[in-house]
Amino acid sequence: MQKRCDLLKKLNEEKKRQFYESQIGRHADVLIESEGAINGTCRGKSRNYIPVVIHASDIAKNTEIKVMLKEIKGKEVIGAYEC
Repeated sequence: MQKRCDLLKKLNEEKKRQFYESQIGRHADVLIESEGAINGTCRGKSRNYIPVVIHASDIAKNTEIKVMLKEIKGKEVIGAYEC
């Protein structure tokens, strides 16, 4: 049972990464969940639940913004804020 569970977890991570990769270069609407006053980054999720990090400190929490998805870093996608 543990072997099957480990296999399914690995498959889930692979599929998630493939999906994130397919979204690179696209625009996404992202709901900001945490403001980045301290380290200059905001975090949020796209409408299809991609975790996105944006290098901006002036975006208020619970604001939806348009972002260009640029690259994958770890388990998050780096996005560029488009005013």
